[in-house]
Amino acid sequence: MTVIADIAALPPALFLRESAPIVRSQDPEQPVPQRPTIISGKLKLEADRAHFDPATNLTSLTGNVVATYEGARLSSVDAEINHDTKQGRFRNSVKLVDQLGTMTASELFIDWSSEEEDAISGHAKDIILDAYEAHFEAEELILPGDGSARLERAWFSTDQRYYRVLLDGVVIRPGEFISARKAVLQLGRGLRIPIPFFRVNLNPRVTGIQAPVPKIDDDFNLGYSWAQVLQLGNRSTIHLNYRGGMERVPTTNAQLIYEISEPKRRKPQTEAEIQMERLRAPSNPRLLPNNVDVERFTDGYFDNVIVTGRQQEENDIAKRHLIVFAGHSTNIISSTRPVGAEELDRPYYFGVQGGGAIGGASLTAQLRYGMVLERLSTERHQRAELMGTALSPLVNVGPNLSFGFRADVGVFTGEGVDFGWVRPMATLMARPSKEVTLGLAYFRAQEWGSALYDVDRLYSKKGLHFRVDLDFKATDISILLKYDFDRKELYDIEV
Repeated sequence: MTVIADIAALPPALFLRESAPIVRSQDPEQPVPQRPTIISGKLKLEADRAHFDPATNLTSLTGNVVATYEGARLSSVDAEINHDTKQGRFRNSVKLVDQLGTMTASELFIDWSSEEEDAISGHAKDIILDAYEAHFEAEELILPGDGSARLERAWFSTDQRYYRVLLDGVVIRPGEFISARKAVLQLGRGLRIPIPFFRVNLNPRVTGIQAPVPKIDDDFNLGYSWAQVLQLGNRSTIHLNYRGGMERVPTTNAQLIYEISEPKRRKPQTEAEIQMERLRAPSNPRLLPNNVDVERFTDGYFDNVIVTGRQQEENDIAKRHLIVFAGHSTNIISSTRPVGAEELDRPYYFGVQGGGAIGGASLTAQLRYGMVLERLSTERHQRAELMGTALSPLVNVGPNLSFGFRADVGVFTGEGVDFGWVRPMATLMARPSKEVTLGLAYFRAQEWGSALYDVDRLYSKKGLHFRVDLDFKATDISILLKYDFDRKELYDIEV
């Protein structure tokens, strides 16, 4: 290999000599000359010919240009790098291949002159992208440098024989939303249906101005949910949530939240995480207090099928943050509670919530104080409530077999009434193949004191949860089964 440069970071002050064109020898015993190569950390750039012009500080690469970086491979016929402006241009048969799919373009321009992290701008023309079953085309892709992306005259489909979605004026903010100035659903070859106000939310914690979302309860009653997160400043947020329909009195929750310490984002480690991180802008880190009134253990891998993996559970619990909050709630209807649990109002409440990692363990806790009363009752109670979770790191006990431990605690005290519970859970996870993950969790909880409301109690004090995750290229399927030993029944199934 002819290494022309080995530097710490691009763009370098390279002084390259013009390399002669590579002539393939017909003699198999004669070694083939190596191609000129530029190495910069994890970036490797090579071509058949390279020429550096000291007068313009430009490096020209021609003939089978290939750039590789952390599992991604970019190729083109020729390229040009400007070390003064920190810009690069790849032309003719541009092709980008990574774990997500393959993208081709006629031209790709990249600008990394900004000193801000991840603030890379650029544009590409005549884009064709294939990722799994999805096929995507656009005339132009623009990266303004603020973490977003803009597309002009684009369309995508998973089966062109049946439908296409035509989009124009598209704005993509990874981790937040996708919107389009104009959107049309084309069925078959002729019928076109306009889609007004096309906007897809990508972050359930930061919704912006969103339309109500249809909901169906366990009895198949139709209703709706409306949620908003309004930012008042760098650290202050108002969270509004409203649920109605479903043949019941609407549920409301309004909170004012202030961040004392902003959450720290976990840096991607594996190649797959790095690839996914490229699709995400620095998303809004706004944190909302855990709403244990509605459902407990929502961050548990063995309690909520929405939690995609043990790593997500650890990240959510160990996220370093400290927030204070105050709020008002009406007609709180809880799920996964004893039959006949009350519907409660909270005229006011305030509290503090924090989380982080200590000695390898992930910890989070919430302390709340306020007034609680049963719906349509005049009997009011002032009390404090403490909720906490501790999660151990996984310990490998065999090939593709690991053991873990989690403990949750709840304490309710006020006006001479004390009640609490602790739920230790042991977990065992196996991965017989790359596509299949099996998990088993056993817990035996303990309660003490007298519960003021049935809703404070655990639904199951002794149970076994079984989970299977099927991770295929195009489809992910997760199944979570929950069994209660006291009732001797399967009390919940999540898919």
